[in-house]
Amino acid sequence: MSLCELEKEPIIIREEGSGSRYAILSLLSSHNVNPSVLLEAGSVEFIKEYIMKGQGISFLYKPEIRLEATLGLLKPVAVKEGPILVQTDTVFPKGADLSPPVKAFPQLIEEEA
Repeated sequence: MSLCELEKEPIIIREEGSGSRYAILSLLSSHNVNPSVLLEAGSVEFIKEYIMKGQGISFLYKPEIRLEATLGLLKPVAVKEGPILVQTDTVFPKGADLSPPVKAFPQLIEEEA
């Protein structure tokens, strides 16, 4: 499915301040797509229920829908423009004495990227 095809679909987006909301709206804007926002929600469970009732579509992280997709309740659809990436930062308390696993975590993330 192309992002342009989504312009006519009722989209359920995350609440104001959500990183995924910002990523999705920025991506749509960069493709000159003005989404038809049906509603905003702060709860992933609420969004999933709404979608399962056939009342809209949304953008959710894969782990959030793994069970519903396995059960055939939700169907992940690939976007032709490629995967949707969300930029994040890994943060630690300033001056904290970090354990060896925590110190290794940033390296693991970089290797996976």
